[in-house]
Amino acid sequence: MQKNTNLNSKILTLAESIVPDVIYKSKLKGIKEVPNWESHLEYDFSKDIPVSNDSHYIDFGSRNTGKFMHIMQELYPDYNIIDSGHYYYPKTGYMGWHTNSNKPCKRVYITYTDGQSFFRYKQGNDIITDYDNIGITVREFDIPELPEQLWHCVGSYANRFSFGFRLE
Repeated sequence: MQKNTNLNSKILTLAESIVPDVIYKSKLKGIKEVPNWESHLEYDFSKDIPVSNDSHYIDFGSRNTGKFMHIMQELYPDYNIIDSGHYYYPKTGYMGWHTNSNKPCKRVYITYTDGQSFFRYKQGNDIITDYDNIGITVREFDIPELPEQLWHCVGSYANRFSFGFRLE
């Protein structure tokens, strides 16, 4: 993705056109910081958690994520593409550890951030923290069929906007 600067530029321009409205509407709802939010990303992998039950984000709806659909169809013409996540993580925003085991498939997340944020996942016995680029990051990963699992979580020290897609 980094090699295709024209496509990155399109994605960046589109994200930057969406972000101000999402922030404005989120401020109307009230944005709160979570003290000690990192403690919510401690983990216990003893039982499957398909959907995180501990998170701090604002769901801004599929309308904005759908604006990326033509780009996704260009990148993945052989897949049925379904928008699956549209989250604004304000400073101290997070989504706790989970597996998405209820919907195994390939996933793509386009993230836009104005500071430090990350996608964290378990690989074997290691915990890997993959920091987002300031601006745009495009991250592709597979959610396997059980009994395999991809444990992952998200955290943000800044404004982070996630536009997610399932590829089936």
